[in-house]
Amino acid sequence: MELPSENPNPNTVQDQLPQTSRDGVSSCGLSKNKLRKLRRHEQSLESRKFRRAKEREQRKNKGLKKRRGNDEKLAEIQKLKNALEVGCKVVIDCQYQNHMSTKERTRFAQQLRRVYSSNRAATSPLHLYLTSLSQDSELFKICCKQNDGFENYVLDITENSVLNSFEPSEVVYLTPDATDVISLDKGFEQDKIYVIGGLVDETTTKNLTHQFAQTKNVTCARLPIDVFFQATEKGTYKKVLTINQVVDIILEWHLTKDWVAAISKGLPERTGFQPKDPNTISSKVISGVNN
Repeated sequence: MELPSENPNPNTVQDQLPQTSRDGVSSCGLSKNKLRKLRRHEQSLESRKFRRAKEREQRKNKGLKKRRGNDEKLAEIQKLKNALEVGCKVVIDCQYQNHMSTKERTRFAQQLRRVYSSNRAATSPLHLYLTSLSQDSELFKICCKQNDGFENYVLDITENSVLNSFEPSEVVYLTPDATDVISLDKGFEQDKIYVIGGLVDETTTKNLTHQFAQTKNVTCARLPIDVFFQATEKGTYKKVLTINQVVDIILEWHLTKDWVAAISKGLPERTGFQPKDPNTISSKVISGVNN
């Protein structure tokens, strides 16, 4: 759409108006003062015409942008629905809610919001589960309060425990306290159920998730941070990651199949770890991890 000129040419308007004689009277009997007012009025009409055309164009563009946003949102929702059928299964185990304070439960809900946001934006989303979470629990209510539309999240929520929801032989419990490292070759396999302990513990109680998995004879594994990363001179050197950081690593691994890229996605810089020189990672070390 072609808009009228923003600054109408006053000469054009003037050419259309009566001309004044030396005595200050126009050919149609208007004084100079009257004629100036008439010119200003004509210029105002031209400017108003331009503004209205510009406003119409802006409204049109705003409508197109809104429709595009709605289409993108619908596409994201459809991807999440497809993930419920074909996505890699990742469980957030909420059985530890009684080990958390109200503040820690609030932080859990905030981490869950980041998990859902990352999964929604992912090219290949995960099939997310929340187990041991009943709708009348305090944790569920906090999640609803902290996250708009939590009840409509495209994921599976169940009151059942993780081991009542899946075959124990298929479960791999991800915990930093595990002795074994997840397979470097296979990574996150489609026929496995990967479980993240839904625990925000500011005191960092050690071995809680590991002890549960061992008690139930469930396979445990940790991320290969120490295989591909080394400590720098300064950092916290913590390998205990938040729930959303672990999910970010899983999503990135599915996208790139690159452990360094995947771990870098979720490992904060403040931990003080940096990737090792690939030449220093021997095939013997990798073979030993895979075996």
